[in-house]
Amino acid sequence: MKKVLVGTDVIIDFTNGKNRILQDLLEKQKKEKVELYINSVVLTEFFTSKGLEDKEKSRKAKELFSYFRLIEIGSKIAFKTAELLRKKEVDFLGDGYIAGTCLVKELRLITRNKRHFEKVKGLRL
Repeated sequence: MKKVLVGTDVIIDFTNGKNRILQDLLEKQKKEKVELYINSVVLTEFFTSKGLEDKEKSRKAKELFSYFRLIEIGSKIAFKTAELLRKKEVDFLGDGYIAGTCLVKELRLITRNKRHFEKVKGLRL
């Protein structure tokens, strides 16, 4: 079974009705073809939206996130992230934590922002 970390951009697009990537992944998860993951960075990035001040939208968003397994950022991921930033394989801390999570936990990354991650050695997009 493929293990996939879903990037914030893919989740935002889904909630705005812009693409079906996440819908397709959720259907594959029901069929046990993939396992969907996020980390604390994805969760935080998504919930910074002003639109989520609306209680109903916030409730629906929390329900959507119940379909993902949450990976907390521990020391192994932090050290890997620091290495990626030090080697200039990523430019932003959030992207570093996403890439570091994928590398440490051996996950694929689904994102539209491939240019943010193209220098990361060993990352499967």
